[in-house]
Amino acid sequence: MRTWRIVEAGSSGERMLLALLPALAGAVVLGGSLFMWPPLLSVGLSVALTAGVAWGLSRTGRQNMLVRELKGHLGFVLEHAPLVVWALDQKGHYTFLRGQGLRELKIHAADVLGHDYFTLNAEFPELLEHARKALSGVPFSADMPVKDRWYSTTYLPLMKDGVGTGFIAVSLDISERIAAEKEANAVHRELEAALQGRDEFLSIAAHELRTPLTSLKLRAQTMKRQLEKEGAGPLSAEKFKQLLGQIDKQASRLSRLVEDMIDFARIRNGELVLEPKEMDLGQITRQTVESMRPQFEAAHCQLLFLAGEEESPVKVDALRIDQVLKNFLTNALRYGQGRPVLVEVAPQEGMAIVRVTDQGIGVAPENQRRIFSRFQRAISANEVSGLGLGLFISQEIVEAHGGEIRLKSQLSHGSTFEMCLPLSMASAGSRPQVA
Repeated sequence: MRTWRIVEAGSSGERMLLALLPALAGAVVLGGSLFMWPPLLSVGLSVALTAGVAWGLSRTGRQNMLVRELKGHLGFVLEHAPLVVWALDQKGHYTFLRGQGLRELKIHAADVLGHDYFTLNAEFPELLEHARKALSGVPFSADMPVKDRWYSTTYLPLMKDGVGTGFIAVSLDISERIAAEKEANAVHRELEAALQGRDEFLSIAAHELRTPLTSLKLRAQTMKRQLEKEGAGPLSAEKFKQLLGQIDKQASRLSRLVEDMIDFARIRNGELVLEPKEMDLGQITRQTVESMRPQFEAAHCQLLFLAGEEESPVKVDALRIDQVLKNFLTNALRYGQGRPVLVEVAPQEGMAIVRVTDQGIGVAPENQRRIFSRFQRAISANEVSGLGLGLFISQEIVEAHGGEIRLKSQLSHGSTFEMCLPLSMASAGSRPQVA
């Protein structure tokens, strides 16, 4: 480590200045020697200037001139740089306190000088520990928050004849740097999450798309072999109908997966387009229920519809609302354990509400928010198929209409999904109708 010998000036003010200047330039004063420290600040005081100080101090005339010049530089730095320069004596009393940074801390030097550092800063135990360490003669740097700001402080012990006489500290306000680092870290985490989400999406999509494609290929190969088999007669109408039905089922599944992927991409890019029109939510719901009824009948699951006589007028994109309702009903059929499913439509407090209630496995409390995130399901992906995008897309659609989705559920006691949309006009009382 390179060192410069410095000659002690006559007055205490000059000694303070000579110790303080290296601190600003990033050096340590120990036993009359100047040890270079990793630069703390870029304040226009270079290492060359510091070396010039050491060279100049060997002659009394130059020393006095240089001290006066350095006082001017130091005053400029203290008034304009975002820092606080402070010093304690061996008893822990403030002997020096200056810097533009005092304004941010709302501290007046006159109120602090001569007072005990440990008493004034009792609420900051880590600061007290740093001061004790510096008073013991150990030079070091540390970053830590004080009030609502962050400071990087270099502690420079003052020694005389091998005995500590206190220390000088230079505290630089690094709040903007810390904020920038936090922002950069947040962006980094977002990028990592996006990459992880992309990889997860590709993995799930590849698996889900492979299943119907494999099934389609198998059915097509079966038909091809039957038609090409030598001496075999034509496929029976029943067998032909069965194979075509299976192909149609897998093609529909494939179509739904692709539509979910397209919707997901539109939502991520902010390109979800709605074509709202004045509609009766009860009518939309009834049509959706009837379109889903064959699937419930095939699963031997009862589907009930309850609505009031009065309309529930809303301004919505009917196709998108139908998409949300079909997602609710598909989940009710999937997780409802074959028990009856009830669909209700009713106005309530300025909102038109559709409730879909099943009596199935329910959703655990800790999962009730998670299942509305992308690629999430109520149970293991090994037990059900799909991309895990249905509720995520449904929530985005409903929120784009100015509404919300609510979930009430208990494990082993079923679930109720509510779609709440703003009424476009006042709604009166109702008389129940059951279908």
